[in-house]
Amino acid sequence: LYRQAAIRAKLEDASAAMLQRNWLRHRDYEKFAANKREKGEADKRTSTMLVAIYSATAILRNFVHPWFRHLPKDLQDVLQSIKNPLQNTLASMPLTGKLGNEELGKRGLRIAHERNLHYDQSGKDPDLASHLLISVSRHLLSHVPAEDFAATVRWACYDIGHEAVRLNKQKGHFTQEIIPVGKEIPPHAGDRSSTLYKDLAHIQSRSDRQLQTSTESLPCLFLKRLPKHLKHVYLTAEVLITMRQALNSPSLSADDHLMFQGVDAAAGAQLMEIIGSELDHRLPLDWPKVCGTVASLATQASTHMNDLKADLDKSVTKPKKKTKGSKGKKEKGKAVKEEPSKAKEEPSKAKEQGEEQNEASEGGTLSHFNRAAILRIMQQVGYFMVDQDHITKAVLAQRGEDVDDLATLATTGMKDKDDKKPRGVRQSRFVAVTDRLFQLADSDQQDHTSFVLAVVVYHMVLRGLMMRVQYHRSAIALQKRYRYLKTGNTRRQQIAPAIIIQRFWRGLGTRLRMMYMDDAAAKIQHNFRAWRWNRNCRRLLNSVMVAQRVFKGALVRMWLRR
Repeated sequence: LYRQAAIRAKLEDASAAMLQRNWLRHRDYEKFAANKREKGEADKRTSTMLVAIYSATAILRNFVHPWFRHLPKDLQDVLQSIKNPLQNTLASMPLTGKLGNEELGKRGLRIAHERNLHYDQSGKDPDLASHLLISVSRHLLSHVPAEDFAATVRWACYDIGHEAVRLNKQKGHFTQEIIPVGKEIPPHAGDRSSTLYKDLAHIQSRSDRQLQTSTESLPCLFLKRLPKHLKHVYLTAEVLITMRQALNSPSLSADDHLMFQGVDAAAGAQLMEIIGSELDHRLPLDWPKVCGTVASLATQASTHMNDLKADLDKSVTKPKKKTKGSKGKKEKGKAVKEEPSKAKEEPSKAKEQGEEQNEASEGGTLSHFNRAAILRIMQQVGYFMVDQDHITKAVLAQRGEDVDDLATLATTGMKDKDDKKPRGVRQSRFVAVTDRLFQLADSDQQDHTSFVLAVVVYHMVLRGLMMRVQYHRSAIALQKRYRYLKTGNTRRQQIAPAIIIQRFWRGLGTRLRMMYMDDAAAKIQHNFRAWRWNRNCRRLLNSVMVAQRVFKGALVRMWLRR
C-alpha cells in the first residue's frame, strides 16, 4: 500500500508539472503570435513616422532643418517665434534615462537599473518632449485608428532603438561633404536654400552656435544601413518634396516625367546640387536627364548609396607614402590641370574647416556630439513615448477621439492604475500651437506640408534634447570642479594645523636629538681624557720604577765593593 501511494504521488506531481509546462508554453506561444501579428500590422503603418524621425536626426548639425524653407510663410513665422523658447524649455528639464550615456547595444554600468527603461512621469505637468513627440506622431499617423495608435508608436520606437544600435555598429565613417548651394552653379529660382541660414540667423541662439556634431555624413550613414523599404521612402520624399517646391508643382507625382515639368539639364543640375547639400554627399548632376521620373531618380540614388564604402578610421588606415623628387611635383601639377575645380575648392574648404574649428573651440568638448551621442538621442525617443498612457489618451482626447470612454480630458482627467482619482495632463502652449500649425498644414495646397512640418518639429525637439544633454554635461563639470575646490579647501583647512604641529614636533625632536648627541660627545670626551691621563701616568710610573731599580742596584753594587 505504501509503495502504491508513493507511485501515485509521483505520478500526480509529474502530471501537474507537465500540465503547467504545456500551459505556459501555450500561453507564451499565444503571446508571441499576438506580438508578431501586432508588429506586422504596425510595420505597415510606421514607415512615415520612422522616415520623419530619421530625416530629422540626420540633419542635426544644422540649427534648423533645411525643409524649413518648404513650409508656408505663416507657419515659418510661428515656428521662428517659438523655436528658442521651446528648446529652452526642453533643455531646462532634468536629464533622465539613458540620454547622457553613449554605450549603445550593451548594458551600461551606470544605467543598468530598470528604472532607466521606463519614464515615470507623475503630476499634471508631463515632460514637454514626451507630450510634443506623441502629439506630432499622432498628427503624422492620423490614418491609424485610435485604439491602434499606442501599439503602433510602441513598435515604431522598438524599430528606432534597434536601428540606432545597428547604425552605431557601422565600421568607419562616411566623409561629410559641405556643398554650398549657389557657389558653383547659380541657385534655382524656385528654391532659397542658398540663403536659408542667413535669413534665419536671427533665431540662432548661443547654444545653437555651440552645439557641434561629428564630421561625418549622417544622411549617408542612414541611407547605407536603413532597410530597403525605408531607404526608398526616405529618398522618394527627399527628391519629390524638393522637386515640388522648386518647380512649384503641388500635383507632381513620383511617376511624372521631369522633362514635361520644365526640368532641363541646367535646372536638373541645380536641383541635384540642392539634394546633395542636404545629404552631405555630392551626387552626379546629370541624373535628372538620365532618370526621367522621381521614382527612377530615387531608385538610382538608393543604388548609389548602397555602393558607398565607408572610410576606415585613422587608427586603422596606414599612412600613404609620399612621392619623391620631381614625380610628385609632376603628379601634383597634372592633378591641378585635370581637376581645376578641386584646386579652387581647397582654400574654401580650409576656410570652412577653420571656422568650424573656431566654433568647436568656443563650445568645447561639452558641446560636441559624436555618432553614438546623436544615435542615443534618437534612440531615447522611445523612452519619451512608450508606456505614456495618460499623455497618449490626453492627445487622443484633445483631437476628439474617444478612448476608454473618455470624451475630453480637460473636465474628467485620466485615471491612474494606482489612484482612484483621475489624473489630468496640463497642455503646454507649445503643444497647442503645434496642433494649430498642423491644422493649417493639412489645409495647404501641398499635400506634403504636414509631413514636412512633422520633420521640422521633430528636428526642433531633438535639438532641444541635445541642449538638455549639453546642460547636463555642464552641470556635471561644474559639480566636479566645485567638489574639487570644496574638498581642497577642507583639506587645506585641516592640513594647516597639522603642518604647524608637525613643524614644532620635528623641531623638538631635532633639539632633543642634538642635546643627546651633545651629552654623548661630552661623555666621550671625558672618558677619552681620563683614559689618556691614566695611560700617561702608567708610562711615567713605569719609567720611575725602572730608574729607581737601576739606581738602587748600582748603589748596592757600590756598597759591596767597599
